[in-house]
Amino acid sequence: MGVRVIAVEPAGVTLCAPLTPNLNHEATAFGGSTSALAILAGWTQLYVCLWSITEPRRIVIQRSAVQYLAPIVGEFCATAAAPPHDEWERFLAQLDKRGKSRIAIRVDVVSNGVRAAAFEGDYVAVR
Repeated sequence: MGVRVIAVEPAGVTLCAPLTPNLNHEATAFGGSTSALAILAGWTQLYVCLWSITEPRRIVIQRSAVQYLAPIVGEFCATAAAPPHDEWERFLAQLDKRGKSRIAIRVDVVSNGVRAAAFEGDYVAVR
């Protein structure tokens, strides 16, 4: 896929991929590549948020949904923002109490200044 890390910090993660290795038969980005980049950005965001406060946990994706909003005809970047504070606090409380917790991470995929896909995934962290 040719994924490059652009930014990794607790406030947000951005990963980018070039078009060429991710082409479909219509000369646009393959939907699977778009989804995979978004899943990876969301996973990385949760990992970084957890790493900043505790040792890393096992993190898996439980559910994902992608809305494809526009064809991707160039490099595309997936940006995951940190979860809202109240959702993060609930997630951490559940993780401490039960050793397992789930949180939704939202990711925007942008190409050539156009929002091309909207992703939401439920990630589960386990001690």
